[in-house]
Amino acid sequence: MGDQVRLSVPASPAYLVLVRLMVGTIGTRLDLGIDAIEDLSLAVDELCLVLLQGATATGASLAAIVEWTAEEIYVRCHLDGPSGVPRSPDTPSNPISTQILNALTDAHGLDNNEEGVSLWLRKNREKDSPSS
Repeated sequence: MGDQVRLSVPASPAYLVLVRLMVGTIGTRLDLGIDAIEDLSLAVDELCLVLLQGATATGASLAAIVEWTAEEIYVRCHLDGPSGVPRSPDTPSNPISTQILNALTDAHGLDNNEEGVSLWLRKNREKDSPSS
């Protein structure tokens, strides 16, 4: 990928405003239109909420990593510290999350990697001029 920004906050919905702020700021710096920034922020918020549903212990933190190239934006989120296993946004237990992520992203899913379970999304960057 290209450039990257990482943010770690306590694993609580109260701190998602900071994740949304980071995503919105990156979107602005990338000259995305207002609608694209709002869609990306909503999608990342939903992704984080799904991940936080699996958090079962205090002391965990939510890590959000945003990477981008000229063609796409990729966001990956995972829990650090004690946590439970998140439900995938593709499981039947999260049909609304799945619909939201399908509508707002080009791809999304769940990975098991060295950091544990990660939820991710990918959004293609529009080649049009920013909307107002």
